[in-house]
Amino acid sequence: MADWNSLLNDMVAKDGIVQGAIADPNTGYAWFTTPGFTVSAEEGQALANAFKEESQALFGTGFHLNGVKYLTIRLLYPNSIYGKHGGGGAVCVKTNQVLMVFIYDETIPAGQATSLIEEKAQYLRDHNSAQCAQ
Repeated sequence: MADWNSLLNDMVAKDGIVQGAIADPNTGYAWFTTPGFTVSAEEGQALANAFKEESQALFGTGFHLNGVKYLTIRLLYPNSIYGKHGGGGAVCVKTNQVLMVFIYDETIPAGQATSLIEEKAQYLRDHNSAQCAQ
């Protein structure tokens, strides 16, 4: 992969994956986002903290992305947090280099969206990708 922005664009080009962000895994600060999608400083930090704390609290509170609240449906610490909103959802995965956040819509089954995103994250973990982050 040439860079993080290319990774983001490649993932969002897949059917049903409609928005995304590549963020700092420690602070949640979004380096790259798709047009019209934002991860506020508060949203990013809360998500980054959730990965660090490995708390079950997200099941009660959910999490926010782009101002939308997602119901937490699965926590796979230390790597993944899954959320649901309407007919779609969010897949948030952490590697040593990045925090990847992708939103999928109702046109793709949750399991298929999750598999696509988790495979990309595992590739990065396996190759300890040292791409330029900013």
